[in-house]
Amino acid sequence: SAAPDLFSVIGTCEPSRAGLLVNTLFDVVTNPNMADLEIVRESLLDSLRGRADRPFETGLDKLNALRFPGHPYGRPDAGDETGVRAAGVEALRDYLRTLHIRDRLRVVVVGSADTAMIRRAVAERISTWPAGADLPLPIPDAVTSGVVSELAPTAQTIVLRSVAAPPVSDPDYPKWKVANAILGGRSASRLFRIIREERGLAYAVGSFYATRRLGAHLVFYAGCRPPFAAQVRAHYPEALYPPTPAEMDDAIRSLTGDFARDHERVGRRAWYLGWYAAIGLDASYDEKFSDAIRGVTLGDVESVFEKVRTAPVIDLTYGAAPLPETASEP
Repeated sequence: SAAPDLFSVIGTCEPSRAGLLVNTLFDVVTNPNMADLEIVRESLLDSLRGRADRPFETGLDKLNALRFPGHPYGRPDAGDETGVRAAGVEALRDYLRTLHIRDRLRVVVVGSADTAMIRRAVAERISTWPAGADLPLPIPDAVTSGVVSELAPTAQTIVLRSVAAPPVSDPDYPKWKVANAILGGRSASRLFRIIREERGLAYAVGSFYATRRLGAHLVFYAGCRPPFAAQVRAHYPEALYPPTPAEMDDAIRSLTGDFARDHERVGRRAWYLGWYAAIGLDASYDEKFSDAIRGVTLGDVESVFEKVRTAPVIDLTYGAAPLPETASEP
C-alpha cells in the first residue's frame, strides 16, 4: 500500500516459510511483474473517474491542496489521470529504485520466526542498496486563512474547515487526538449532535485529524443541501465549549478501544510497528500510544480548543450553487 508517509508491502505465512516470504516481498519491491500494467492502469482510471462523482473526496482533495500547496500532502493520494496515463514501465522501475535505500528500510516481523535467518536474508538482499539520508520532503509552510467556494454539479454541498495541527512527533499529538474524538471523530460527537441531531442541517457531519509525519490539519466536514451551507459553517464554533469529564472518558475509551481492536490481526500489528518507525518515532511508540491518550487531561483538551478557536482557518465550500443563504433551518 502507498500512503503520504509510507510505502509498505505485507505478507503472512507459516513460520517455516518465513525465508521464502522475505525473498518474495523483496522480489515484489525490486523487480515487480509489469505484465498486468495496463489492467492496473485502467482500474486506477476507473477509480479516479468514480472519485470525481464523490463530492466529499473531491472537496477534500481541493482542501489538502489549499492547506499544503506545492507539497506531496497537497496532492491526491489516488493521483490524477495525467500521471496515471503517463506512468510507463521504465518510469515505474526508476521510481521504485529511489526507494531502495538501506537507511529508509524497515523490516517488521510479528509472530514466531527464525529472526537470525531473516536478518541474514534481508542483509543479503540489501547488500547492494546505497545508504542514504531520509527522503527530503519539505516541511509544509504555514498557510494563511481563506474562504473558497467552488461550484460543481453535485446534489449536495460539502462544507469543510481546516485548522493547522501538529505532526505525530509533537508532544501535543495525543491531546489533538482526544480533542478530535470529542468534536467529531465519533458518531455521538458534538458536531453530529449540534448540526444534524438538533438542527437537521446536514447528512454526514464530523471531523478528523490524520496522523502525518511533517504536518497535519484538523478538518471539520459536513454534507448538506445547498441552502444550508452557510448555516452549517456558522455552527462549527459552537462545538468548541470546554470539555466535560464524561466526554473525556468516552473519547479515551473509544480511541484506546479502537487501537486495541485494530491490533487483533497480525498484519495490522506489523503495519503499526513499521509505520511508527517510518514516520520518525521508535517502534516502541506502539506500546506507548494508549498510555499517552490516557494521560490527556481536561486542561489539555481545552488548550487545543482554544487554539482552534483563535487559529486562522481555511473554509472550503464545494458543490451545487447555494440558494439564498437566508433560508431557515429545517
